[in-house]
Amino acid sequence: MLNIESKIQQAFERAASTYDRHAILQKQVAAGVEQLCVHHQPVDACDRILDIGAGTGFVTTPLLHHYINSQITALDISRNMLDSIPDHDNLQKVQADFMALPFEAGYFDLITSSLALQWGHDLQQLFSGLQQALRPQGKLIFSTLLADSLFELRESW
Repeated sequence: MLNIESKIQQAFERAASTYDRHAILQKQVAAGVEQLCVHHQPVDACDRILDIGAGTGFVTTPLLHHYINSQITALDISRNMLDSIPDHDNLQKVQADFMALPFEAGYFDLITSSLALQWGHDLQQLFSGLQQALRPQGKLIFSTLLADSLFELRESW
């Protein structure tokens, strides 16, 4: 029997080739996350950025154009999603589970995520790992779904 992480990975692997065509809400939310990053993290204070659950690059790609001298790491559980992001000199693509970040402590100035953290199964472990990966004074900017997010979908069924 597959664990939940494996099921999530397989679902996103299958969806990668058509994801952008159907991800209207995801694109809107990612644009908001990108704007928060630009507003709250100055370019000169941002050498390394991590985009968790990068998918096909809705946040990663605009950040590459804004933080032109920063090294940006796109992390996703799906290799197919990561392969959808155009290559760039300042971009590193890492296939990994964000519940076990493969980075040294204090490495990132900014960690961002758009509609991915809700897949985390242990919030204490998740935020502990994020805090460890951030440098002192680093920032975490993210969006996620909560219990009553998109309640209209639940009520429609």
